[in-house]
Amino acid sequence: MLTIHKADPHGRILTTYSACLLTDNDPILVLARWRHDLLQTPFVTFHPGDIFIERYDRRRYYNIFTIFSGEGISLSDHLCGVREQIRDEERLALTMTDILQTITQAYQAPCTLKGTYVNFTYPVEYDARQQSLLWRDLALDMWVPPQGSPLLLDEDEYADLDLPRHDPQADAAIQRQLRKLWQHALHRSGPFAQP
Repeated sequence: MLTIHKADPHGRILTTYSACLLTDNDPILVLARWRHDLLQTPFVTFHPGDIFIERYDRRRYYNIFTIFSGEGISLSDHLCGVREQIRDEERLALTMTDILQTITQAYQAPCTLKGTYVNFTYPVEYDARQQSLLWRDLALDMWVPPQGSPLLLDEDEYADLDLPRHDPQADAAIQRQLRKLWQHALHRSGPFAQP
């Protein structure tokens, strides 16, 4: 199990949860469950047991959570058995489709894509020895539904951070990566290609 810490831009931890580490290559791939109460947002509803395939890049200013319904799979299951069913050599080139097929076959349960959530962050800090991962949130988010247009979220909160003044390098990287991700989202390509 991997311990994941979500922190504010200054490194103060906001929330901590456990997840199953699938691979610590680049990107780092993690399998997690939604273990909170039902949460309704204007764009999606998160249910207890929803499955998150989380992708963390060591050099990029974002992470990507691809979210599937977890109906039919016990909430007590962390899904770490999936890791054991993926051979070591396959982990080097693990795709979203590989992970999803392994889950649906192992648990005989359909996993419907709910959408993809992009958090703009500082590059992830990963400690293999401690089995911990820390990501510092920079407020700006993007939601990509299975169909329809992507949404940019929390722009006001991002503006309040005033990164162009406080950290222009981070702001420039985020703006550059946002443009690329937005194009991928519009065309459902790259990290938004549907499994």
